[in-house]
Amino acid sequence: LNGENYGYFYSKIVLFNMYIKLYCNFYFFLSILTSST
Repeated sequence: LNGENYGYFYSKIVLFNMYIKLYCNFYFFLSILTSST
């Protein structure tokens, strides 16, 4: 595993974690909206 492939793999992991956080925040926001009505 050389440095170039590792950088590419690491950027994929960072993007994946960012998407997970976005989805978690989105569903948390939706659950608050639906429970408040």
